[in-house]
Amino acid sequence: SIAVREQRIVKYTMSMHKGGKFKLACHYKEDHGQALYGVSFNNLICGEDGDEYIFSVTGTNRVSVYKFKGGSTLDLLQAYVDDSPDEVFYTSAWSFNEKENYPILAVAGDFGLIRLVRTDTFKNYNTLIGHGNAINELKFSDNDKTLLCSASKDYSVRLWNIDTGVCLAVLCGDKGHRDEVLSVDFSHDCTKIVSCGMDHAIKVWDVDDDRILKNVELARTYDVSKSKDPFPTVMISSPIHSTSCVHQNYIDCVRWYGDLILSKSTEDKLVCWTFGGPPRLDVPEQRRKYFGDPVTIVSEFPLPQCEIWYVRFAVDPSLRFLACGNQGGKIFVWDLDKIVKTQDPMQTLYHPKSFTTTRQTTFSWDGCCLVGVCDDASICVFYNSNKK
Repeated sequence: SIAVREQRIVKYTMSMHKGGKFKLACHYKEDHGQALYGVSFNNLICGEDGDEYIFSVTGTNRVSVYKFKGGSTLDLLQAYVDDSPDEVFYTSAWSFNEKENYPILAVAGDFGLIRLVRTDTFKNYNTLIGHGNAINELKFSDNDKTLLCSASKDYSVRLWNIDTGVCLAVLCGDKGHRDEVLSVDFSHDCTKIVSCGMDHAIKVWDVDDDRILKNVELARTYDVSKSKDPFPTVMISSPIHSTSCVHQNYIDCVRWYGDLILSKSTEDKLVCWTFGGPPRLDVPEQRRKYFGDPVTIVSEFPLPQCEIWYVRFAVDPSLRFLACGNQGGKIFVWDLDKIVKTQDPMQTLYHPKSFTTTRQTTFSWDGCCLVGVCDDASICVFYNSNKK
């Protein structure tokens, strides 16, 4: 249950104050030998003892589901392979059908199609069609597991209802992104979405917009087979915040950290910041409007050997730890409780035989399991057993 999971998160956080560290638990390389781009934990379920972790890994035209249960063993549970050998999956996200009691895995990539897969049968039971190009990231709302957000190469962010398969809203337009959207994230109260992309911009969108809320309710009862009219998808062209002041290159990952925002570009650093602050005096006044809203930088975290894009970081659910990989196969872990004192990582993790780019890291629901996936098809699992 959610209550039990939150109690375990508290236990984990308290134990980490006692000096718990992540250690390499296991390493596995998928047989295709090609890059793995995404990894996502199923944080909606857990074992009775809290030590069983389920996660999905995306790369080539395959999404694989693994189980890690402490120790040094990683079990392959299932794999979904797309019908087309030319598809390349970049991202996946987990949800759950409460009516029929089965987990759902949403997966997307180069074709711009969102495959909805039942993980009890591992069959693609529906496909969401609407994006005009590749999809770079998927995220479900924590408050409504039917609400899915997607970021695409077609310059747009879309909101979907996965039960009825309709697109609720398209976030794009004259004030939206002007290049490929690379990353999205729901705020912790799920009332806002932050997005970033190749246009060097970070934008915040209002999910509580009356037009979106109206469509959220309408979609619950909409039946495409019975309706004479198409679903009234709304276009939202104006974000509530927008800025290009934080980074000067592609922004490939963004996450909420409370009311603050963490973001990463190709500049060998992660940045923690917030909207608001004095205008940029180093820019002529007539050009300041092109940079959007002013920001305040809270902290910067050095990230050596990370000058390429599509390397995504993670924040654990307790908002205590930050992890990101680099081009040398290393994963840096920061203690966010100590960012006032130091921006140096508390740990540098790696596998001695893995030297390729770590494309994405992610934490389990209790923050005790950290997984990284790499360009050489490697999966590295790190575990902190000092949690009880």
